[in-house]
Amino acid sequence: MKLSVVIVPQQAFTGGGKTNATGGVFTMAKWTDWYKVLHVQHFADKDVIQAAYKKLCLKHHPDCATSDDDGEMIRKLNRAYEVLGNDDHRRKYDKQWHKHNKPAVSPVSPIKPVSHWRKAEHIPHDAEGAKKVISHYFTCLSGMLYEDAYALLCDSDKKNVPFEHFLVWQQSVAKHYQLLDFKITESKHAEDFLLEGNVPRTAERVKLVLHEENLSTSEDAHFSMYKFVVQENQQWRIYLGYRDVLSLSKEILQKAS
Repeated sequence: MKLSVVIVPQQAFTGGGKTNATGGVFTMAKWTDWYKVLHVQHFADKDVIQAAYKKLCLKHHPDCATSDDDGEMIRKLNRAYEVLGNDDHRRKYDKQWHKHNKPAVSPVSPIKPVSHWRKAEHIPHDAEGAKKVISHYFTCLSGMLYEDAYALLCDSDKKNVPFEHFLVWQQSVAKHYQLLDFKITESKHAEDFLLEGNVPRTAERVKLVLHEENLSTSEDAHFSMYKFVVQENQQWRIYLGYRDVLSLSKEILQKAS
């Protein structure tokens, strides 16, 4: 059966309020996080927001409805997309969103993946391109676009970590932790980087600060993480350096229980 997305005509809403003809915002007492309604992070790209909207609309479509709440959910999804799918409305809404999501101060603990080093031939690199791939990778993870995230991994990672294992790992993370925000703080060229098999690669060592919420305790924290991005076939690719992500999934489940 072919399903079509139901659109409920209405004015654009921002955080439980609505915009008037001059672009002003009428603020209502109840705050609504439209990013949470669409199950995406606030830094999600427009295509991620659109994909999440369509997926949820199909799930709660009247032809597939299993609950009386599905009709109300469709109305919320439409409101959320009207705000987040429009650049002007989203910019106004984000100002309110940041007021309701002020970062908490917490310790920073660096996490480094396994890496191999050796003097490698210098190859010109583009640090901005490396940072863009890192940003796209975390945006895909936040939008639960795991196939797209996996496609950004280097061949060495894909050899050690099949997609099925990667999927289990990321679903375990998403079940207990929500990525609220991330920021790239520095990127340094790794001149002596060596992949498995003694293969030299031009690489960037990128440091990020992540802001996550523990869904079990509703507590949020900041911590730093280092990721390597390597050049492969004239493209930047993520290097995780893990050989067994299933063990990481077990650790996450044990820690959360």
